[in-house]
Amino acid sequence: MSLTKIKSSNIVATGVTPGSYTASNITVNTVGQLVEASSGQLVQGIQGLQGIIGPQGIQGITGIQGASGYLGQDGIQGIQGIQGGTGLAFTIAKVYNSVAALTSDTAPTGIVSGQFAIIDTTDPNNADNSKLYLWNGSSYQYVNDLSGTAGIQGISGSSGAQGPSGGFSTNSDAQVNSLGVGVAASTTAGEIRASGNITAYYSDERLKKYLGKIENALEKVKQLEGFYYEPNELAQSLGYSKVKREVGLGANKTKEVLPEVVTEAPIDPKYLTLYYERLIPLLVEAIKELSDIVDNKNKKL
Repeated sequence: MSLTKIKSSNIVATGVTPGSYTASNITVNTVGQLVEASSGQLVQGIQGLQGIIGPQGIQGITGIQGASGYLGQDGIQGIQGIQGGTGLAFTIAKVYNSVAALTSDTAPTGIVSGQFAIIDTTDPNNADNSKLYLWNGSSYQYVNDLSGTAGIQGISGSSGAQGPSGGFSTNSDAQVNSLGVGVAASTTAGEIRASGNITAYYSDERLKKYLGKIENALEKVKQLEGFYYEPNELAQSLGYSKVKREVGLGANKTKEVLPEVVTEAPIDPKYLTLYYERLIPLLVEAIKELSDIVDNKNKKL
């Protein structure tokens, strides 16, 4: 049906918010519910005030926590087991000449469990040589191949005494293979090379006590013999391996004539060598004697 006004009592009963509504073509069902509005404007009435919220109830008291139970005692520690016996020392108890011989020996004697056997073919190039096996009481087990260019390294020896410091000093006693002064060393054992003069000893007359001139110098020179030579087998065995033609004097004969120019050889004190530069005074006096002879002969002509 069509109504222009709906009583608030009917709306409340049907769950519609109370108020006044003005509209055309509004349809309400038999229980007072609004079910249709074909046109017009529906105006909602003023909403009533919300009721006051009641107070919250008081929270109950928390109950008392119960006491903790007592901690039980630790159990008694078990007894320690008996210590095992000491293992066997490394021992090679058996030697076989081949792997085949080892594997065929299923009941070896002279060896106990934990000891070793080794293959010795006597041929270092044999692939089975130096193979090591462990006897476990019932069979051999392969362990390692000890062959190769290097054997097992031994224990390091104790350190030797520290050697002398290298280099030269005014108090050092040094030995070198060869020596080069101002020039490269020759690498020939015992050879000294220098790019300048070698100055040694002394010649100043203020440092010398005169003991007399060399008498019979010409006769002494005549007793000497200059000759060509090369090192013999004995000299080569002592290190003089450079074989070439040399020229010199014999130290043994020279010692009979002028022992002051002869000394021990550095290679071995039982052999002799010469101070060749010290022969110059003898040659000077010999030339002077020869000159006197020539002068005397010229006077007689």
